[in-house]
Amino acid sequence: MENVDYEYYDDLAEFRYRVETKHGYQKAGIYFSLLTQVKHMSKPYEAGGLSPWSASNTYLHLERYTKFKRRCSSTHEGDTPITEAWDNKINFRPHEGTKGLARYRIRSTYTIEERSTSGTGSLIDIIIPEINDGY
Repeated sequence: MENVDYEYYDDLAEFRYRVETKHGYQKAGIYFSLLTQVKHMSKPYEAGGLSPWSASNTYLHLERYTKFKRRCSSTHEGDTPITEAWDNKINFRPHEGTKGLARYRIRSTYTIEERSTSGTGSLIDIIIPEINDGY
């Protein structure tokens, strides 16, 4: 599993923002999943270190490429982009089920808009390193 986290601040609104991204292959007993995910969260400056982060909507966009081969099956390949105009997460699973993967490759680039009370925020690209097992 590859993770990339990003934090930014809005000093005018006195909020901290956190973006958590990950992608990878998950195995749990007889369940297998190829996953790419982003979560956008916030918390006020006055919140203590133990205070939880809250879901926070923003513009999210995913450019991804996946290629995988199920055991005893054919190869699947895809690169369809996903955009959530005002949401707090994208959770995309190109494969999930009881059949494991013989090999896989996944690349993900997320574009998020930094929230800002002073106007439109900057668009930031977050690139998660490619995972390649067997290709």
